[in-house]
Amino acid sequence: MWQNAGVDLNLFRESFARDELLLLERSPEAHDRILTALTEPGRADAAELSRLASQGLAGPASRAGRAQAARRVWAELSHAADPARARQAEELLASLDEDPWAIVYLKRLFRVLAARQGRRDLAASSYLNEPE
Repeated sequence: MWQNAGVDLNLFRESFARDELLLLERSPEAHDRILTALTEPGRADAAELSRLASQGLAGPASRAGRAQAARRVWAELSHAADPARARQAEELLASLDEDPWAIVYLKRLFRVLAARQGRRDLAASSYLNEPE
């Protein structure tokens, strides 16, 4: 995963694209710092970014990060979702704070929607393919 990114910034960007949502779920702070570094010319040190990503991915998901990542995925998938699945997703998003199983069902729903919409980038993301 991140350990293989080495110091090549292009390899890091590929890994980050795959793991970005999982990192957002687990460490919104590390996610934001990496995005900032990637957008500022000359600040992107692949080795440092890889270390920061590894540390962020090692921790558990936070409630705020979990909700933030889920809402971001839903924003990308909601436009083409059928009404029944849209209603289901909205209900699950609303229950994220009270129901610890809501995220499990929501990620399953997101996998279905990503596949139906041909979103290979989301379907292949570590966020949607993390073992439950």
